[in-house]
Amino acid sequence: MGRNPKPLHLIQGNLTKRQRMEREEKEQEMNSRLKRDKIRPPTWLDDQAKKMFRHLVKQLEETELLTNLDVNGLAHYCDLHSRMLGLRKEVEENGYTFVNKNSRGGITYVTNPALTALNSTIKLLQAYESKFGFTIYDRTKIALKDEKPKEQDSIGKRFGDI
Repeated sequence: MGRNPKPLHLIQGNLTKRQRMEREEKEQEMNSRLKRDKIRPPTWLDDQAKKMFRHLVKQLEETELLTNLDVNGLAHYCDLHSRMLGLRKEVEENGYTFVNKNSRGGITYVTNPALTALNSTIKLLQAYESKFGFTIYDRTKIALKDEKPKEQDSIGKRFGDI
């Protein structure tokens, strides 16, 4: 499986003006066709996840990047976040390890299974956060997309970016 195609603003290779214009037109056409009218929390989310969903949608509406296609991914993120909070509470109540006594009277310490589930849930959350631009690094990439190119002076127009 190949790499995901990069957005135009992240490409640092040698594109001709024609290739750059065609790519830009395709990106704008694709973004204009995507609808934003059915962004509601799915019914299968619990109350805490629905609250998180609404909060994130309110935050993301200003960026105009969220579309109907993103609802399912955002719902999964909110569901994972809700599960993570439940697992964290369970770990706080029961501790990080359990004491296990075997039939001979020996004692062993076993990692709380909720802690293992919590760690894997956190890793999944981090993956979703990067997909939706919830980290500073990813927001910087979005900000660079919106940044307008600098106007060149007469020397820059004549000789280009040397």
